[in-house]
Amino acid sequence: MLAALTITTVLAIRRPVEPSHHFRQVTFRRGQVWGARFAPDGKAILYTANWDNGPRRLFLTNPVSPESRQLGFEDFRLVSVSPTGELALMAFDGTMPITGGALSRVPMNGGAPAAIDHNITSADWSPDGRLAIVRATDGAYQLEFPIGTVIYKTAGSIGSVRVSPTGDRIAFIEHPVRHDNRGSIQLFDIGGHVRLLSDGWTNAGGIAWHPARNEIWFSASHDDSPKSLWALTPSGKLEQVAQAAGMMTLRDIAGDGVRSRCSTTISPRP
Repeated sequence: MLAALTITTVLAIRRPVEPSHHFRQVTFRRGQVWGARFAPDGKAILYTANWDNGPRRLFLTNPVSPESRQLGFEDFRLVSVSPTGELALMAFDGTMPITGGALSRVPMNGGAPAAIDHNITSADWSPDGRLAIVRATDGAYQLEFPIGTVIYKTAGSIGSVRVSPTGDRIAFIEHPVRHDNRGSIQLFDIGGHVRLLSDGWTNAGGIAWHPARNEIWFSASHDDSPKSLWALTPSGKLEQVAQAAGMMTLRDIAGDGVRSRCSTTISPRP
């Protein structure tokens, strides 16, 4: 019996652990991906990229196919996709990190972008079709929700704004020093309060709400190592979700609630 127990224990230790996550490559060209979001169906992926030194354009792809369909919108960057399929697009030039860019909206199935506002650095649709934005103004960055209502202001910068699936909370990354990736995860709630959830990140960028687990997922690192994927509850409980060999930035999580499908940008390590 002792021998049998020993053998069982050894086999259990040696048995490979099934990874909780898998990465599947869905684009295969050389270039830079500027933004990616799941379409409302939770399967197709919309993303902005400039491939092979070409202009920045919007593409649509599906993980089951290696092909991407070009949608156009040259020199625009995808910022957010609403539940009804409306796109928030950003047009910017070399001064974008300082003064922001022009935000526009357009139906996913086509049409001419309609200008919304200027001096915008980040934006996200709420479930009821309103926009949360970050505006660069008077030497500061301010979070507005809805547009025109200031709910937070900082002398640093605000990035990766995401409205919760219930529409009553907003998660974002605050960078105390502009043009520096060091940052903290902040949460705005319906009571009008902003709370610090997690601090001390050396490199933070990319955030999304998990639709089924009431968690904020984000990509960040505590040191000079590549960013990992983390899960953070509104109460502040932190858990590492995944790592990758390259430089990883979380872009979106599918909202279908069936399984956790993340859209990430992974670049080879230099």
